[in-house]
Amino acid sequence: MKQLKWCFFVISVLVSSLSFAEEKKLIFKEVSLTAKMVWEKGPGVSPAESVLQLEFMNSELMPFELENLPQVSIWMPDMGHGSGPTSVQRVLDENGNIRVGVYKIRNIYFIMSGFWELRVAVQSQSGTSKVVVPVEIY
Repeated sequence: MKQLKWCFFVISVLVSSLSFAEEKKLIFKEVSLTAKMVWEKGPGVSPAESVLQLEFMNSELMPFELENLPQVSIWMPDMGHGSGPTSVQRVLDENGNIRVGVYKIRNIYFIMSGFWELRVAVQSQSGTSKVVVPVEIY
């Protein structure tokens, strides 16, 4: 019976960690862009850093190069605070070339459990658009 409980615990931990590896589609209506969002690490409570990747596409679902880096922040609305600034980096392919429209977001530190918002803003010639993604940290 102990082994069965242990197996159930291990499986539940694995399933909960895998659920964040799924792609999430973000829609930036005002600028006709979408982005695929994937957590590469986390999200989890600090001191562990959470890392995600954003891949932007135009209305034809082709990779899209932003004019400026996306602005990404986290906010905990129930507590009225955020965390330190995030770091946005370009992603390179295996040959060292910049991947069009792909960005890695680092320095994401959820400093406590609870409900957070991941806020992503982009600018293009047609304007600015923001998306808020709910994130629950256990």
